Amino acid sequence: MVDYRITLSHLVARVNRRIEGALSQRLKAEGLSLEHYRILTALVEENGRTMSDLATWAMVDPPTMTKMIDRLVASGFVFRAPDPNDRRKVLVFISDVGRSVYKAAETPAMAFEEELGNVLPAVDRAELTRLLQSLLK
Repeated sequence: MVDYRITLSHLVARVNRRIEGALSQRLKAEGLSLEHYRILTALVEENGRTMSDLATWAMVDPPTMTKMIDRLVASGFVFRAPDPNDRRKVLVFISDVGRSVYKAAETPAMAFEEELGNVLPAVDRAELTRLLQSLLK
């Protein structure tokens, strides 16, 4: 019988669930879901992204992304506009309100990242980062 607690995929999933749960709690205090924070982060880094790009970034399927963007538009955090290079495409942009909400949420999110980073010595963090990145190739 396989002990699923020690398989790599199960361990990665458990760590991911724990990290996302803890970060979600911090963001909830700022009025954002983790997925909404990811969307705003993507738009702060590169404003004017496609829905499919945002879905990939936020790790949700395209129909879910559409609903999320609808909510963010209704809140005034983002807006849609036609792609100037291809009028058939729609791009999503962060608004000034969304940027302000993002800035407020960024402080607890970065504090969480720092706490998470302090769990392991720097050399181990660097090695873990390298190993996880190699799994994404």
